[in-house]
Amino acid sequence: MVLAGIGIVGSPRLLRHPDGPEEGAVNIEASLVLAPSGFAVQFLIFGDASLVIPTRRKPKRTDGLWEHSCLELFLKPAGGERYFEFNFAPSRLWAAYEFDRYREGMRPLHMGAPQMLASRLGGHNFLLRAQFDWRGRAAVKSWQVGLCAVIETTGGGLSHWALAHPRGAADFHHPDCFALEMPAKTDSLSSPRT
Repeated sequence: MVLAGIGIVGSPRLLRHPDGPEEGAVNIEASLVLAPSGFAVQFLIFGDASLVIPTRRKPKRTDGLWEHSCLELFLKPAGGERYFEFNFAPSRLWAAYEFDRYREGMRPLHMGAPQMLASRLGGHNFLLRAQFDWRGRAAVKSWQVGLCAVIETTGGGLSHWALAHPRGAADFHHPDCFALEMPAKTDSLSSPRT
């Protein structure tokens, strides 16, 4: 899956939050491409036998996906408070939200359904790719990016993965999780912020 001739780039590894179970996933890699017509995101989960992958379904907007295995993208115009959250379930259910500021003013982001590829690979590994047409987004010079995942285990536990975690409980909305900066008109990710 590509966006207007721009390929998927980057493979940052996500870090497991220390409070979650250690089973379910061994490693998660994520990548993102932004383009004038939208974006493409990819997650590769290297799992173990306790990884829960929900049954494949017809793509549909659905709330509460983070209660089970869910792959997430957060985008915030650099220097601003407003941000966007995109959720992709391995079942191919999805959601998109807009926030006015940290965890405030949440509302559905009106856009068409993504093109999604969700595929089991050898062993307990899983690949998810999603491509959104997002031409209506406001023009910005650069984005702060958070790539995150919630992994459900057969024991009912949830582990939380992100490029970076704040101190304390897992919180993908926290500014520390927006760990990459990406110019709005490029096809490459910058190094994580420290």
